[in-house]
Amino acid sequence: MINQLKPYIDSHYRTKTGKYHTAIGGSSLGGLLSYYATLKYPKIFGKAMVFSPAFWINPEVYALTEQTKTIKSKIYFMCGDSESESMAKDMEQMIAALNTTRCSCLHLTKKQIIVNGKHTEKLWANEFAKAYLWLFKI
Repeated sequence: MINQLKPYIDSHYRTKTGKYHTAIGGSSLGGLLSYYATLKYPKIFGKAMVFSPAFWINPEVYALTEQTKTIKSKIYFMCGDSESESMAKDMEQMIAALNTTRCSCLHLTKKQIIVNGKHTEKLWANEFAKAYLWLFKI
């Protein structure tokens, strides 16, 4: 993704290549991956859509968040309250860990928990525009 896909996109399309113009997003395992990418590649990804993140798959990401000193990426977290017993709780726990590394006054984090939201493409599609507009302030 970093060594082949992004360079290919930037060389074949008219893109703004800086991290403040580069976002990553996904849902479920893709949400976990998108969040991890902001931690691992902060010079590449300045924004992330983290929908219904499967943080339970790799709980070590909580410790990694707390160990990462400066996380400057804008992150839009979203999940439904009817996805699983732990989805919203896990997401809230990650946001709390993230907030220990940066000041909430920067307004770099947005959280949405959708009432009756289920782990489906319909939920993610319905929330995509809101996340995009917030991340890019259009």
